[in-house]
Amino acid sequence: MRYHRHISAAALLAITLTSAGCFQSNFLADRIRQQNVQRMDDRPPPPTVPDQPRVELADDAILAVDGMVGKINGRPIYTRQVFDPLEEQLRARGQSMQRPAFRAEVAEIIALHLRGVVTREKLLAEARRDLNERELQYLAGMMEKRREEEVRKWGEGSPVVADKRLRESTGKGMETHLEDIRSQLIVQRYLLRKFRPEINVTRKTVERYYERNKDRYSPPPGKVVRVVRAQNASDAQRIEKMLQEGKPFEEIASDRANFFSRRQGLISEKFTEPEPFAQPQLNQALASLEQARWSDRIALGNEAWWLYLERIDDSGGKTLEDVQLQIEKELVDAQFALLVDRYRLTLIDEKTRDDIVKMTELLVEMAMNRYAMVASR
Repeated sequence: MRYHRHISAAALLAITLTSAGCFQSNFLADRIRQQNVQRMDDRPPPPTVPDQPRVELADDAILAVDGMVGKINGRPIYTRQVFDPLEEQLRARGQSMQRPAFRAEVAEIIALHLRGVVTREKLLAEARRDLNERELQYLAGMMEKRREEEVRKWGEGSPVVADKRLRESTGKGMETHLEDIRSQLIVQRYLLRKFRPEINVTRKTVERYYERNKDRYSPPPGKVVRVVRAQNASDAQRIEKMLQEGKPFEEIASDRANFFSRRQGLISEKFTEPEPFAQPQLNQALASLEQARWSDRIALGNEAWWLYLERIDDSGGKTLEDVQLQIEKELVDAQFALLVDRYRLTLIDEKTRDDIVKMTELLVEMAMNRYAMVASR
């Protein structure tokens, strides 16, 4: 039996729009540090997606403060696109690290960021090529409606105000903002069409997952326990007298004679462990208690203890039927994320890796001039 549940937008966006953090690998920076820029290991490169647009490098001569460092799918990559999102991070590190250490650090940061940029652009290019004419028309109509919504949201109906507020809040104007939204929609549609048929979560899979994680969905009953602890004979006598008078244990636990009086003796909202105390005598006493009963006096060195089992909380347990849809969604999202991650790896072939390394080298030199401490040059 195959489930066809909706993949949550949050999970999908987290996958499709994840920045370079999805690729927690510092192999690019390591390659930069090597003089001959060679591969780190002998593993074969991931398969190449055919007919992918290449990454073009900018000529050194045109690389300026805000110049073009390269191209992805014919679209230029400017230095500000790399440095602006990393500005605070690079500036802080540059002012606190010596130049050699900063160079190594900034190489990793920039390489990771560039890999994310290249991967997203290549994914977007694949997604655009997959659109047919009818879908393009539908998307155009959808974006017109979205433009109206965004103008109302940001500018209360005024395009000029909306653009101004967007720039102040995000650093992007309305057109760039809408283009980002359009790209997200295109990628979402492409990934769902490509991988949805491959996702298979059976009833048996859901049952096995539930059994393996039963404590999460159906935790054991918890015990709500109050403790009275007297640290001297005088306090112990005072407590004994109040117990004999039949005062409520919670009131006794609030008394100054109790070492735990600040929380009325409540040492945990709910114990689920069979032996919550370090002292065996206390665990034995607790195990023998019935609900709404307190223990006899327990002597531990010069101290006297009393335990009160206020209640046994068996709420919160959920059957398989209660959590079936939740588990199903989690498993669908997990399968989807795995398929997308594997696919993203195929978008970066060996030639693209080399291009990223070369662009990174150029940007590292610029970062050293912009952010590294001058005193240690």
